[in-house]
Amino acid sequence: MNKRLTFYQFLTVLTVFFFSIKLSAQTTYYVNDGSLAGDIYTTAVGNNANPGTAAAPFATLTYVVNTIGLSSGDTVFIDAGSFNQTDKNLVFNFNNTHFIGAGSSLTVFNNQAASADANRWATITGSNISVKDLTITQYNFGTSDGTAIYVNGASNLLIQNVLTDENKPGGGGSSIYITNSSSVTLLGGGANCNTAVSLTGGGVKIEGAGNLVSFEDYSFSNNSKDYEGGSGLHIAGTATTVVTVTNSIFADNRNQGAEGGGAIFISGSVLNVTGTCFSDNEGYYTSGPMYGGAIAVARGAQVNLSNCSFTNNTIGSSGKGGAIGVNTSFAGSGSAVIVNIDSCSFSGNTCGEGSDVYGRVGSSNAVTININECTFSGTSLDIRDDNTASINIQNSGNPSATGAGINKLNTTAALSTPNTTCPVLVGSCYPPLCTNPTPTGDATQTFCVADSPIVNNLSAAGGLVVWYDDPTAGSAYTGTEALVDGQTYYASDDAAVCAPSVPRLAVLVNLSDTASPTTSAVNQV
Repeated sequence: MNKRLTFYQFLTVLTVFFFSIKLSAQTTYYVNDGSLAGDIYTTAVGNNANPGTAAAPFATLTYVVNTIGLSSGDTVFIDAGSFNQTDKNLVFNFNNTHFIGAGSSLTVFNNQAASADANRWATITGSNISVKDLTITQYNFGTSDGTAIYVNGASNLLIQNVLTDENKPGGGGSSIYITNSSSVTLLGGGANCNTAVSLTGGGVKIEGAGNLVSFEDYSFSNNSKDYEGGSGLHIAGTATTVVTVTNSIFADNRNQGAEGGGAIFISGSVLNVTGTCFSDNEGYYTSGPMYGGAIAVARGAQVNLSNCSFTNNTIGSSGKGGAIGVNTSFAGSGSAVIVNIDSCSFSGNTCGEGSDVYGRVGSSNAVTININECTFSGTSLDIRDDNTASINIQNSGNPSATGAGINKLNTTAALSTPNTTCPVLVGSCYPPLCTNPTPTGDATQTFCVADSPIVNNLSAAGGLVVWYDDPTAGSAYTGTEALVDGQTYYASDDAAVCAPSVPRLAVLVNLSDTASPTTSAVNQV
């Protein structure tokens, strides 16, 4: 018995030993650019000859992914800086790994592509991966599958506080492309200012069956494309693809595709939208009628809208549905369409027919629109159906509505208005709505000459602190310049969320050349 117990105890110890080895294999790596400005994770500039610690970080994420290699449980911290043309075509095909920047205004991957190339930031196929707190911009991938991020079959992917702005789809891909039964959560951040000429493109595209995607506090703004509907969000899947949007904003998106949808186009899938604002979205297709200044709904879709606002969306004098247009002539998986609109407000939306809502049956695919507890623009024709759609209205007052399929169940006014909590527009193509506070620090800072102090040795607290040679304009220091005695240096917080600091913090430098101590006593007790 004692021998057997000893053997089992040995197995237990052995199991714990191997488990501890597995845990110890989880590694944290650090990446930094060539500057210490705004850094929060590292204390040195990056170099790929370094071991990748906080005190000696790598210089590029590419080196970590392609040369070092990542294992389950690894984390990579990417410090503040501009990583210009250093990281492209990364492949995240591993599991349980995390990539964390210093903030979307601080850690910026910039491909600087003026024309179409063969570079996107990353393709993601693994599971339980998180990407947080950074910006991906100016990627211009030359094919259709995502100019910045391509998600293909990934599961439990978290994209948090990430901006994919000003990416140009040279090959026709949206800034983010999600497909092949992927499950993705996008929390904070946004896809903004992504433009396309004679191509598909725009903010985010979700395509195919089995995708489960959720957006919260997300900005889809100032995206444009002139081929394919939905400049902010394009969804083309089956009933097994479910997309949820919560407390988000669609603003200033422009679309010239025949499918319509300045902000959203959906076919064949399920879309749930709550607490979200749609404003100033536009459709301007000129070769025929276009549907949905904000949202275009095609065959086989189910759309549930709750507590949303639709303001100043338009689709032109020949368009149908200034805010929401339904047309089942457009191809999609499935047949009938159901749109449920509950506790939403419509104001200032314009078009040729149905300033707020329009429904049309095409190819014998039924359309049912249920409206409850809503308020409308008050035009001569708020709601319109083409005499074949079924539009049921209740508890929404007495909006102007025309068509054989209109069914006003009652004319009771809505009891409340939407209480949306939409995020502030943060896209890089929007002017800052605020000014960063002036950094704080000592007005006079003293250094020893023998230490050969440089600009990076100056101390100031702020977001992304940059030192200048002038109180209002001038040039920024790189950080490696030697400090000059009696010279004043000026610190600004240049974090991109707001405008740079006004005024800047002025710091006078005092260099001390302390002489060696002397004494006349040769012997001291």
